[in-house]
Amino acid sequence: MYRINCQMNAMPGVLERMLRIVRVKGFILESMQAEQRGERFDMTLTVNGHGAAKQLVAQLDKLHDVIHVTVHPWDSLVNESFTESVSRVSQNY
Repeated sequence: MYRINCQMNAMPGVLERMLRIVRVKGFILESMQAEQRGERFDMTLTVNGHGAAKQLVAQLDKLHDVIHVTVHPWDSLVNESFTESVSRVSQNY
């Protein structure tokens, strides 16, 4: 599972094109958060699949309206979150 952060221009059809690439590359959309900020969308996708995340990001980055894309393996996010939680708790004792 991966979390993908994407910033793109808020143009008609951009979300549909992005989701089509996710599907074609063999990933399943687990969750999606989108926020429009002026002329841009800030998107966070959680996807699951056996495809190569590197290829997915490369294809998303080729979309004309995409400004920036990053991908994070889910395992690293869970470990970071756990480490931050433990660190905050230990500071309180």
